Amino acid sequence: MRMAQSANAMAFTAAMEHKMGIHGNATAQIVLDNAYGTLVGQPNKGMQGMFVMMNAARLGVGNQSLGP
Repeated sequence: MRMAQSANAMAFTAAMEHKMGIHGNATAQIVLDNAYGTLVGQPNKGMQGMFVMMNAARLGVGNQSLGP
C-alpha cells in the first residue's frame, strides 16, 4: 500500500514556455519522476476518452479565436 502524498510531491517545473498567442495562463513543462498512476475509467478506453475530450477542447479554442 502506498502512503498518501501531496498532489505535487513528485512534480517540478522544468521550463516555462514562451508563447506567441494567448498569455492568460502559463504553459510549462513538468517532470514527473517517481510518480505513479491510478486507472480512471474503464481499461482500454483511454484513447476513446481522449478523443471525446479533444473534440470538446476544439470548441473552446475556436471560441477563443473569435475574440471578445
